[in-house]
Amino acid sequence: MLLRYAYVTTVITALTSMTTHADELDMWQQQIQNESKTTSTQASASTHGDQLKCEARFQKQHPLADAMDGDVKTWAWPEPKKVTGSDEPLSYEIVFAETREVDRLRFWQHPWCYATEFRILADESGNGQYDKVLLEVHDPRLGAGEWVRYDFEPITAHGVKFEAIRGCGQGMSFPALAEIQVLNSRQATSESPSDTEVLIRVAIDSRLDINGFTAIQPEMFNLCWGATGLRDERPYDLLKPLNLGGLTTWGQMWGDRPLSPEDPPRAGCAVFPEDPDHPGQFDRNEFTSGAFREWLESHSIGIYRLAHSLGANVSEMLGKAPSYMQRTDFKSTADGNYKNETQFFPPKDPAEWGRLVGHVLKDINDATDGAVKRGYIWNEPNASRYFPVPWDDKADTYCELFLNAVPEIKALNPDIMIGGPVVTGSGPLAWGNGYSGWNTWAKRFIDRCGELADFYDAHSYYCGPDNLYAETDLIAGYSLLKTGKILPLTSTEAAPHLGKAGAPYIDEIGVSWRNGAVPTASMLLHLITMPDKWIGYSRFYYKSFPGLSVFNDKYEPEPIYWAYWVMRNLRGELVPVECSDSDVLVVATHNEKSFVVTVQNLAFETRYLTLDMRVSGTANVDYLEYNPDSGEVEHGTRNADMQGENVSLELAPMGLYTITMDVSAASPVTRTLVREDFHGDQFFQRLTPDNAVEMVIDLPTALAPTKAWLRFGSAGSGHLTEDRPRVTFDYRIPLIIEVNGRTYHVEAGKWNSVPLEADQTKGEVQVRFRLDSSGLDHLPKDFWIMSASVATEMWESQDIPAKE
Repeated sequence: MLLRYAYVTTVITALTSMTTHADELDMWQQQIQNESKTTSTQASASTHGDQLKCEARFQKQHPLADAMDGDVKTWAWPEPKKVTGSDEPLSYEIVFAETREVDRLRFWQHPWCYATEFRILADESGNGQYDKVLLEVHDPRLGAGEWVRYDFEPITAHGVKFEAIRGCGQGMSFPALAEIQVLNSRQATSESPSDTEVLIRVAIDSRLDINGFTAIQPEMFNLCWGATGLRDERPYDLLKPLNLGGLTTWGQMWGDRPLSPEDPPRAGCAVFPEDPDHPGQFDRNEFTSGAFREWLESHSIGIYRLAHSLGANVSEMLGKAPSYMQRTDFKSTADGNYKNETQFFPPKDPAEWGRLVGHVLKDINDATDGAVKRGYIWNEPNASRYFPVPWDDKADTYCELFLNAVPEIKALNPDIMIGGPVVTGSGPLAWGNGYSGWNTWAKRFIDRCGELADFYDAHSYYCGPDNLYAETDLIAGYSLLKTGKILPLTSTEAAPHLGKAGAPYIDEIGVSWRNGAVPTASMLLHLITMPDKWIGYSRFYYKSFPGLSVFNDKYEPEPIYWAYWVMRNLRGELVPVECSDSDVLVVATHNEKSFVVTVQNLAFETRYLTLDMRVSGTANVDYLEYNPDSGEVEHGTRNADMQGENVSLELAPMGLYTITMDVSAASPVTRTLVREDFHGDQFFQRLTPDNAVEMVIDLPTALAPTKAWLRFGSAGSGHLTEDRPRVTFDYRIPLIIEVNGRTYHVEAGKWNSVPLEADQTKGEVQVRFRLDSSGLDHLPKDFWIMSASVATEMWESQDIPAKE
């Protein structure tokens, strides 16, 4: 059966059309609150009699329901096992109480446990034999963590079956199929396939100013190197063409134990003896005598080689103290989490430790012509392994370390930027710790250390652009309120998706492209449009993480490498662009050599692009595409199809392209499109049916923007789990928003944008958020308005000479 189309929906409407009686709704909500578990192999039937069958225990289960438009819905998340379960793919069978005609299937898979090869079958005879194949899919472009719909020829069936064959299982059996909707096209539906024609306009005579920043931050193209002493020449030669702006290095930082003969020499393993006359202090003679400087030069440490081979800035992890500096007053917990992690205990005297770090950094920069531009204090202090401090003391202990160490480091290295708190747990708010991440780490760090810090550092894993947009707005607005400056963000370790590509059923190349290259490119294209708020994004790992590294163990480039290669020329000043399709990302820049336009198609279907640049010339296209027939990632350079002053280009599903044109063909830059943000005065407020969230956003009274939007971030517990709301908040929550007395009805997601009228963008803007109880079929356990801001846009004409 031919696949007619599949696409990602951007507005989730799964529950808003359900017709559920009050008593059924109460029962359902109670089931969610009790976190009931189904241990039998067959789910309980709903009042309509439809049944779900699956050979798995369910961690959470919602009953099936027959909605007005013919949908059959279920939510089933298999319980994690001791093994990944990747060799035990699950199948899901929906048995209808009465025969029905179906012709569409819509579903959502968990991002970590999903099927890439599967079949959809139907039982026509009613004897339980699923012998009618409706469609077969073998393609890693299949959406994991995204809604996908397939159409097939109408059929009358007694049931349908989702039969998984190949996929990825991380921590549980795959696929963790969150929701299945079997659809009947005889009823009306709000969904339709996207238009495949895409128009992009590039204002080549203009530049884009975003809160005073007009150029891409070069350190956005950054890799987490992982080791500072690598002697193999192959990675240096391969990384040169990527034009990286930064490299993050880390290792075991500066101890008092000699290296083993097998270890490569690196600054992180240098030995700093204790001062015999001053216990607990390092021996200053190591630096005054030049001993450490001699050690650096004789061992040709990796930082030196990285900086001089690649010309990139280096960010260095500043963590670990020699044993004679470490605190010993923390008691081990009953489960022994801290007992064997003594090498990462914080220093007894943070200022003394800061002086040691300051001397080390100064000698490194003196030996490398200033290679290290940034340092970050410690590594993942909210994790037991790297900061073995009891939880109640962690954040305060870290802030004391930061406040006392940074002035000492800056005294010897005034030009180095220093940041923290380097938390882990899926991003800036450390959501891995449940709801406490904001108050425990982010807010506390800004309150206590924000004025001293140069940037806010957090490791970002398992999260998409909407997550970071919302949390970035929160960090920026709150730091501006508390310190008078926006604290820019960086991720010294980052990966939008880290599914286990080593599962035995997985297509390693395809998944490396789908879960590595595609989301990494998407994340970069989003974040470089926030040059005022993001100064670095360091992709982890560079090597030795099967299928999701920049290189494999033989130093052969993986698909992620080629994504960076395709974007290697995307540098310089930002240029305004307009795009007709929300599934197509586009960023344009103007540098000394060329105009560069990078385009990514995030749809699962081919798009046909017309790029209107109003300029003639020759356009070269660097591309990265996946060929499902060969199972290979294809990359290279070809000429674009020029039609007059337009570029025509076919965009493969989820393909990445960079179009480069000679700068001499461009008109002089004479206009600037200015975008400016204004932040509200309330942050991370809980919203309940009985409690509205109100805030004030001050705008200049003389402001007359061409366009304006109210933007806000939301967080809440979705249907998968209550302790990781940031990752799993998938359903939209209906809100009523009042802006200066005008009312808007919005289905709130993680990051939201509401167009405003011109008369709402002068002076004081009063905003009020309320839950729309009339539009709620369910209530989230917790829901927050994280922050809100007004974004404005207006053109400024000016006489700007063309660059020579």
